[in-house]
Amino acid sequence: MPVGAQIKKRRNILGLTLQQVVDRLNQAGTPLSKAAISKYERGASTPRATHLRGLATALECSYDYLLSEPKHEIKWLRFRKKTSMTKRVELEIKQAATEWLSARQLVDDAIGRDRIDFLLPSVPTSDTESSEAVAERVRQIWDIGMWPIETLTLAIEKSGVFVVEVESDGAVDGLSGIADDSIPFVVVASGAPTDRLRMNLAHELGHIVIKSTGDEKQDEKRAFRFGAALLMPREVLIDRIGRRRMNLDLRELFCLKEEYGISVQALVRRAFDVDIVSEWTYKQLNIELRSKGWHREEPGDRSHLEHPNQFRSDLLHCISEGFIAESMIRSLFPAVSKQIYEIDSESRWKWTHLGKTDASTRTRVLEQASAQAAKEYQADGSLSGFEIIDEND
Repeated sequence: MPVGAQIKKRRNILGLTLQQVVDRLNQAGTPLSKAAISKYERGASTPRATHLRGLATALECSYDYLLSEPKHEIKWLRFRKKTSMTKRVELEIKQAATEWLSARQLVDDAIGRDRIDFLLPSVPTSDTESSEAVAERVRQIWDIGMWPIETLTLAIEKSGVFVVEVESDGAVDGLSGIADDSIPFVVVASGAPTDRLRMNLAHELGHIVIKSTGDEKQDEKRAFRFGAALLMPREVLIDRIGRRRMNLDLRELFCLKEEYGISVQALVRRAFDVDIVSEWTYKQLNIELRSKGWHREEPGDRSHLEHPNQFRSDLLHCISEGFIAESMIRSLFPAVSKQIYEIDSESRWKWTHLGKTDASTRTRVLEQASAQAAKEYQADGSLSGFEIIDEND
């Protein structure tokens, strides 16, 4: 990639206009005009070394980053976004995802790990209903029967799909794609409620395992049906709430939500799709959800852990073993390097934060602390690692 294209890529990742870059350059003492930067980005001219260093500072990256080359060709499958989302933000998210993919490749090469083959089927579907069969097949491959999927992110990653979280301020739910015709990946927005994040992950996986029909609306319906069936199998739903219902108490569905990590809104739709409730009942349940404001924010436990930690763990593995210099990550992948900063900040977690967490999290943390403390005692009750001295001796 010419240096100008890399400048434009980084500017888009940061969401900066040309004028904003000019303002930053002026503040740093390296004045450049919008016309000059535009020429660089179009490849009409090449920046001098001094200007390139100034641009690196303004764009919060390294000199080396602007001279680096891309390593992936990406075919985007679907991009689920809000109607208010601008093209600039869309491009920003896509280019950030590309940076993550390049970092993933570097880490895998450093560890000496062969890329995980994609283990899931990629099949066409004749209709929306057949998405159920695809979801059942994926559950069979994962060998989980009808049990809840404890961590969907991990299951997807172990199947050879790279999961990336990006900050989007709620502008995007998710997107999916194929890099280099062989590496499937999904991108989801960080900070979303866990039940929504899980559905986004399942939905985007649906776009990967179900071949596109060319009809965007049909593809979306099939991906949603797949995702809902993956999280909540038809047999389980029928067993738990019945084959046919004239009405449903939403509190019944909150019980299932806490167990299977799927939103009540999705469960209401699921009950309609598998003919447990009529269209009239489905509409009434949605009216109730809206009247309580639950279509925006649902109550209920959201303790499922759905953060893509595999890459972060691998990255720190490479740094600690000296396979990759931390400075290289910070230099070439400024967006990715935030993972390191997050680890640093999380390590400064305080016990005073415990009171701000939900009940299940508090219980889990206290149980872990209790287990750790138990290791400090021997079977006879004395502290390990210490000698008890009797002052009278």
